[in-house]
Amino acid sequence: MNNAGPASFQGPARPDNYPRRCVGYASRIVKTIITALAASATFVGCAKVNPLDFDECGYCEHTEITFQITSLTKAAGEVFDKSSVFSVYACHTSSDSRQDTPASTNEAFIPGKTAGWQNNAWRLSETYHWPKAGGSLNFYCWTLNRTHLQFHPNSTAKVSVGDATGVRLENFDISLDGDLDFMVAPAALNKSLKTCALGTSASVPAHFRHQLAKLKVTARTRKDYSGSKEFRVSSVTLKDVARTGSYRQGSSESGEWKEMNIWTSGEHYDAVYGDYGGDPIELRFEKTELPGLRTLYIPQSFEDGIGTVVIGYAVIDLYSGIVEQISESIPLRSIIPRFVNGRCYTLDINISLEEVFWDPSIAEWTAEEREVSL
Repeated sequence: MNNAGPASFQGPARPDNYPRRCVGYASRIVKTIITALAASATFVGCAKVNPLDFDECGYCEHTEITFQITSLTKAAGEVFDKSSVFSVYACHTSSDSRQDTPASTNEAFIPGKTAGWQNNAWRLSETYHWPKAGGSLNFYCWTLNRTHLQFHPNSTAKVSVGDATGVRLENFDISLDGDLDFMVAPAALNKSLKTCALGTSASVPAHFRHQLAKLKVTARTRKDYSGSKEFRVSSVTLKDVARTGSYRQGSSESGEWKEMNIWTSGEHYDAVYGDYGGDPIELRFEKTELPGLRTLYIPQSFEDGIGTVVIGYAVIDLYSGIVEQISESIPLRSIIPRFVNGRCYTLDINISLEEVFWDPSIAEWTAEEREVSL
């Protein structure tokens, strides 16, 4: 992977009064100069020297492709960390030489290159310039919201990108990569110098969205038992939930791009949200957030009855010293019908001596934490 910064070259300057469309003698002079420079190997041109990099006068536009990141990330209120990187794939949709070529069969213009924050802008590690006038690009971007784009060494997860499906993630294993915040930006289609801001660079919008679901568990006693009872939580487990899954961004099968962001779940397992057996967490009448070992989950439905949440806790009688170990469970479909991409679920568990009350809520995984009815 080339992590070097963008090239610092500049092409031949064009006079301010130079006509946009060159004709006749002036055009022939320019073409002759370009040919001579190319032959002597002294011309410093675009990063990819091919006809698509030049305008109708033969000049390299020298307008670098950069990106505008406007999303929020894994924790509500945080902006996209400038230490994070993302992957960029772009292909031609049309150009003077490829007007009749279907977009789905066009070769990649940017074949999955890494981008990050460099020199006060979001840039590709290898500098790319916009194609000549008349050419436009489709962009597909994804990130793990980390300083790298690698999955766990034992993982078989694989990302592929193309115009037919956008970003595809296969064999994702939440038990191995559950700390990775997989995010995908909606496809930026038909982008060109005309649709992006002009200048020394033209920025492509990359509005990253979370493609996993997030869970937060809180607990408290339903009444104030101070001085008589103690409640200590030892574990919270989600049983029979998706361990593996595959993601697909969209489809262009109908001839028009459709953003889908769908998951297909695979194998299931018991996900330990938190294990506090060595140091049980004491509950009080005030709400306590339980630390999460596994807070991210593959989007999935529980409406078929699969999936259960189990809490283990102890009740200690402060007068007699008697300790009662208790395990309570409830089907997930009774409280949370499904995990949806980009949603943050909060499960508040209220415990009394008689029963356990399960109080779920859901919000968008953003700084606003907008409440949504279940």
